Amino acid sequence: MVKNKKANKVADTIQTTVKSKSKTKDKGKVKSNASAAPLATSTIRKIKENYISWERSLVEQLQMASPNHHLTTGGFREEVWMSMFEQMIPQKFSIARSVFIIDSQGRISDEIDLAIFDEQYTPYIFRQGVIKYIPVEAVAVVVQCKSESLKIKPLKKWLDSIVKLQTSLRGISRIMTGYAYNENQTYVKDSRIPHEKGLAQTSTRPIVMLCHLSQDNSSSGELYKQIQRFDFVISPNLQSKGHLRVQMPMEEQAKEYPDDIHNSILYWLRQLNQNNHKQYNEKAMPYTDKRSRTGEDAIPEPLHFTMDQYRVHTHSNPAVGQEISLLTLTFQLNQLLMLINNPLLFPHQAYVDMFNKPEFDDNIHQDDIGQPNEE
Repeated sequence: MVKNKKANKVADTIQTTVKSKSKTKDKGKVKSNASAAPLATSTIRKIKENYISWERSLVEQLQMASPNHHLTTGGFREEVWMSMFEQMIPQKFSIARSVFIIDSQGRISDEIDLAIFDEQYTPYIFRQGVIKYIPVEAVAVVVQCKSESLKIKPLKKWLDSIVKLQTSLRGISRIMTGYAYNENQTYVKDSRIPHEKGLAQTSTRPIVMLCHLSQDNSSSGELYKQIQRFDFVISPNLQSKGHLRVQMPMEEQAKEYPDDIHNSILYWLRQLNQNNHKQYNEKAMPYTDKRSRTGEDAIPEPLHFTMDQYRVHTHSNPAVGQEISLLTLTFQLNQLLMLINNPLLFPHQAYVDMFNKPEFDDNIHQDDIGQPNEE
């Protein structure tokens, strides 16, 4: 009995010691977490401050000008815009200046000031001397850079040259379950049975952006109409020195039609992945207008998010704080890039057929090519 009492007393002592150490350890953890919280808060604030400083520096550079050479100033500003995008987009994308975009029908865009394209995906860039022609299937963003003035006809002509380009669906590739032949339908294995859900991606188009320094704030007329055709419009904020103004014209339409899908993720899925979708049958369209917001066939709630929800401000209450436009643009642009992150299968055969069209025949003499070697 005495031994049992002593044993119980020792056990109680050990248990009390363990509990005491456990409490001390837990207190240490609480203290550690408490000390980590202010550090995290300070870091996030500094990141926001860094974007504010970057934005101010960017605007100052854009407003610098060469008094005697307009072309030099324009080129410098393009470089400023280019540096902004370089620090904003994933490394899988490359940025090229003064290029043209081509499609497999032989259509060519007007000159593109800045083109953001997937260099890992693009198997080739066609060249004519120093001039580059990038296949439209690989282009994610096109940017028109303008300085002080915006003119209606050049803007319309440039936009029309982008709109007319079409991606081809004639890509062929191996997939885990067999192969994919992406012309109107995707086939698996050798059964040639199309996917029942249709295609999530049928015909892509690049995101179209306008970067300018114009002070024209007109909200009507033909110039306003052309500006509304851009997906993003970026310029120095005339009402707030040292800040940029990032506009998505679809946001204004969304405010006018709150029950519509304007500027939602669903809208952008369709715009960027099912461009000119009228050429496809309804089975190839995974997200049709007939899908309701409720029930088994309801559109997933995240697809209702609008790009306006991706805005970042200096204060948690937007009415009190100011927008950090560069941080907003970073989130908005990269979200859209993720929607077209898996580009269409590259249509090699379509471009082969383009080069072999009779209208593109060149009168090259055999002497110019060279004679076969004689043994």
